[in-house]
Amino acid sequence: MEPINIPRVSTVGKPYKHSMHKSTQGTKKRKIWKWIFISLLAFFLIGCTWAMIWINRNVYQKLPDLSELKNISFSQSTIITDRNGVELYRLFDENREYVPYEKINKHMIDGIVAVEDQRYWEHNGLDTVGIFRAAINNVLHPGKLQGASTIPQQFIKNLLLSSEKKIERKLKEMILTKRLDAVITDEIKKGRHLSDKEVFQKKKEKILELYLNYIPFGNNAFGVEAAAKTYFAKSAKDLNILESAILSAIPKSATIYNPYGNKSKLMGTLHIKDINEKDHYENANIRKAVLKKIKSIVENSDFSDYDTPNSFIKYVEGLLNFSFTHDNIHYTISYKNGRKDIALGSMFQEKYITEKELKKAFYDSLDFTFKKAGFSIKAPHFVMMIKNQLKEKFTTEEIQGGGLVVRTSLDYETQKLAEQAISASKDKIVGHGGNNEAMLYLDSQNGDILAYVGSMDYFDESIQGQNDMIQAKRQVGSTLKPFIYALGLENLPIGLETPIYDIPFKIGGLRPNNADNRFMGVLPLRKALPYSRNIPAIKMFFAVGGEQKFKPFLHALGIKNIKNNIDYGYSMVLGAAEISMWELGTAYSHLSNAKPAKLNAILDIKKKDGSIIYQKKEERKKNPISLGARYLIWNILSNFSNMPPSWAGAFTVRNLTLAVKSGTSDVKTSKGNRPRDGWLVSYTPSKVAIFWAGNTNGKPLYRSGYGGTMNGAAMRKFRSSLVSSNRIKTQGISQIEVKTDNISKISGKTVGQTTPSEFITSSLAYSKSPVNTVDPGMTRIQYDDSCNGAVSPFSSPAHIKDGYLLTPTTFMPNAMDIEDIKRRRNWSTKKEEIPKAYTGRVKFNYENIFIEPLKETCTTIQVETDPAIKITISNIANKQKISQNSQVIFNVQASNPIRSISFLIDDEVVNTYQYYGKETTTAGVKDIDLTRYAAGEHVFSVFVVDAQQKSNKQSLKVFLTEKDGTPPHINKEKIIISSDTERGYNVTLLLQDDLSGVQGGTIKQNGKVIHTFKNVIATFFVKELGVITITAKDTYGNVLNETLDLSKYH
Repeated sequence: MEPINIPRVSTVGKPYKHSMHKSTQGTKKRKIWKWIFISLLAFFLIGCTWAMIWINRNVYQKLPDLSELKNISFSQSTIITDRNGVELYRLFDENREYVPYEKINKHMIDGIVAVEDQRYWEHNGLDTVGIFRAAINNVLHPGKLQGASTIPQQFIKNLLLSSEKKIERKLKEMILTKRLDAVITDEIKKGRHLSDKEVFQKKKEKILELYLNYIPFGNNAFGVEAAAKTYFAKSAKDLNILESAILSAIPKSATIYNPYGNKSKLMGTLHIKDINEKDHYENANIRKAVLKKIKSIVENSDFSDYDTPNSFIKYVEGLLNFSFTHDNIHYTISYKNGRKDIALGSMFQEKYITEKELKKAFYDSLDFTFKKAGFSIKAPHFVMMIKNQLKEKFTTEEIQGGGLVVRTSLDYETQKLAEQAISASKDKIVGHGGNNEAMLYLDSQNGDILAYVGSMDYFDESIQGQNDMIQAKRQVGSTLKPFIYALGLENLPIGLETPIYDIPFKIGGLRPNNADNRFMGVLPLRKALPYSRNIPAIKMFFAVGGEQKFKPFLHALGIKNIKNNIDYGYSMVLGAAEISMWELGTAYSHLSNAKPAKLNAILDIKKKDGSIIYQKKEERKKNPISLGARYLIWNILSNFSNMPPSWAGAFTVRNLTLAVKSGTSDVKTSKGNRPRDGWLVSYTPSKVAIFWAGNTNGKPLYRSGYGGTMNGAAMRKFRSSLVSSNRIKTQGISQIEVKTDNISKISGKTVGQTTPSEFITSSLAYSKSPVNTVDPGMTRIQYDDSCNGAVSPFSSPAHIKDGYLLTPTTFMPNAMDIEDIKRRRNWSTKKEEIPKAYTGRVKFNYENIFIEPLKETCTTIQVETDPAIKITISNIANKQKISQNSQVIFNVQASNPIRSISFLIDDEVVNTYQYYGKETTTAGVKDIDLTRYAAGEHVFSVFVVDAQQKSNKQSLKVFLTEKDGTPPHINKEKIIISSDTERGYNVTLLLQDDLSGVQGGTIKQNGKVIHTFKNVIATFFVKELGVITITAKDTYGNVLNETLDLSKYH
């Protein structure tokens, strides 16, 4: 196919057509530009529309609501304090303590404004000048981007937005900043008539308050108050210029300018290098000399021309670049700036500080030391206990971020005394095989916990120090014994002097024992408790009704860990059940105070706005211990003469009366029982202190590890410190609901007619205790102590002792220990051989008391009967009736000196009288006590032995009667009157009693006593014979009162 040729058309010589062409071309150009403009406009409108859609979707729709900003709540630390406001610990997610604007030092306000937002007091949230300046800088210097965020923008970013560098985040920040400004303005205006200027000022202050309370300052310090306390140990209101500059420098990057991790970045670095480039800044002497030189340089320098941060920095870096000689050694001094220098320079630039203040702050910064980082904890176990209690009232968020102030009952000064006492006893604890000690000190009047030491060292992992031994459940040993005695004093007819037998005791198939494997015999109750004897406590346990009575009693005292479904047996009273020190303290508060308060360690809780949301109300508990029993236990335990002397010395606190009870729990080992937990309780009428010592893991102690031994030193040191610091004074418990009974030391029963006077004692008892029975009494006897046998006429006078015969009694139900008492009595009087297992272990007191009549004598000497020994019994005839309290009138004549005269009933010696002279004749009147012999027919004998071991006996059959109701009489046939011609008359009267004996009487004449006589014979003198009155009394109290005319018998 051939190509098509298009002929060219020439335009030469055709000007008109050429003009038309140019005109057409211009029109086309205009159309093109119009099209471009319309296209651009379309693109712009589309872009704006798209931008609006994008902004609406990605910015406006995702903006948080600031309408509730007035209710904004930052996470704040919960602070736990002692009763006086001493901070113990902080609980937090963010360590923050909100403070109002007025409590932030002005230097801090000036510093943060100078560093972060110089035009803060001028703009309304967005700094348009700063934005424009930053935009120009970023265009001219794209590698050095500059921001223009104001303080309100930074607050919004930190509070509500992320830190990502995206345009939508920046737009949100700017929009929210304006909204923040508006919301705060509206809130300030509400209800108040303020000028625009006043509104502006208060708005700026509020935003600064929010900002400074919110921003992080590193090391878990959120907000200016927490930062000031963390780095400087002071409040924000007390910050100085340098401290304010330091804190103002940190928010740019709390990591880079970390005061602990990157101190040089924040504070700058001063180098003191020798010729070998070794830095000597840490040498205190050299550093001191250099700083002195620098101070002189700085003070004599002019900083006035260096009023921008950069110029200030460059100036001081040049200024502190010099050579220095110290002790003939040359050093090169140089300084590398830190961010705090920028802050100081900015404050100077903005004229917030003077040149003099700048110089001082800068110089002080060269040797500045921050406070130790971290959050101290005082009374750590107590704090953790409080934290657990708070969990019962509040959520975790409320506790760790709610800004609560929890004021507790702890007294930190007392706590320190307790900690010192525990720490000082460490060597003693270790010396007894332990590694830990704890104590609780409480006020029983109001339930306050005043000191709480859960272990010897909370931070010592080797002793498991974080274990709280106050809350740990352990066996408490003998510390429960006072409560069984209190129960016994209320429910049994017993008192402080009631005798309790600490002797081998069998119950069922078991034989309980004492901790020392010994038995102390008969003890009064007031000693059995402080001596901490197990056997008496076990007997008291059974006497009051065992577990059925003791368990509910302990529950009422606050010991809840004693379980109803566990059968503890008598070991319960020995502390076999595991309970906590807290429970034990609760129980002892009932002994300490008549109306104890429930233990509660929190006094009040305040919200961060200061409003009180909880305030302690004392909860008084009903005391199951009567006032009388409480006093009696106090009387026992506070009187140290009741306890072993060595214990009394270990527990005595000068100028303080206190009750003390120790306790020790045992554990079985391959080498026998060993102590495991040592306890010591001391209390006054208002305060209770409990100490525990042992091994946290329950490992046995050495055999010497008793509760009093291990804890005595700590208790004394603590109590003495309380006294010397006037934190405690001696108090007493009133003697209420108490009576005094006269009882027998042997039976514990109320004194009866036959109770020997030497065994009568006055005993305090509970006034409402059951009525005691009357003592059955004792019969006085003599015994030969060479074998504790019957006295024979041949017993050595040195071995003849007075003794008693009694019928044993007990306060135990069903007389369950009476056979043990009889057995022990027979051991003490050698009537039975002591089992080898108890040899040397049983103490015998009152060895002269017998429970069976003595039959066997100690001698078997054969004597010869000598009829030459003549015995006459004047007042008793054969087959005569005599009473059980009678009298013998006798006369003895012998060839050899008389050595002994004995009275016998049925050949059993009643009394023996020894003679040591050369007399071969004797006569006398002797009383005889036959009350131990039954009424009826007996053989009465008088047995006489002379110096040649010859004897004779005169025996009569008598009929013994129990009573004598007739008075004595005068034997008128034997009245003897002899005249004394110079003076008057001598008169002898013989008085007789047919059944008993004459004790004595008086002779009166003319209404006046002229003679007093004993026994049966009255010999007296009268001037003239006339009427006399004779009064005489027999052994039963029957009285003769007879008038006699002597003139009729002369």
